Amino acid sequence: MFQSAKPTVSGDYSHYYSGDPALDTDSADFDHDRWKETGEDKYLPRRNGTTPVEFILRHLSSREYRFLQDVAKREGDFTMAWYAVALALSDVVPLVDAKGKAEDLRFTVDGKLSRVCDEQMDLLNKFEEGALFYELAARVMGETYGNPT
Repeated sequence: MFQSAKPTVSGDYSHYYSGDPALDTDSADFDHDRWKETGEDKYLPRRNGTTPVEFILRHLSSREYRFLQDVAKREGDFTMAWYAVALALSDVVPLVDAKGKAEDLRFTVDGKLSRVCDEQMDLLNKFEEGALFYELAARVMGETYGNPT
């Protein structure tokens, strides 16, 4: 009988960008990697009166996983990572435009898969020269494929 070595995981999980100015990165308690491992907020101390932006991600389905495998073979790892984030990102709280106006995350359907639209993915990819995108991609890929030990 087939048994997966990795338990099936579903549902949402949160990510906070390690470079978010609302996080007190100077605090001795700040440890972004430990926070990702444990989910304990004590490792993400906040600056007084601030709230970091929350990126709400979801675990990918087996169909999305197979899609990513095909993309990696056809177009390479960067494109696979781009699609992984576009598929996994379900909300950004709060999401505001350049003028500070509240905005909704917009989605498009690619084949049978719903993902974040190209325009918003491009903005995400350009933010801080791609640092936020790469951090999100690493988180999604770690959740999808497992973190190397």
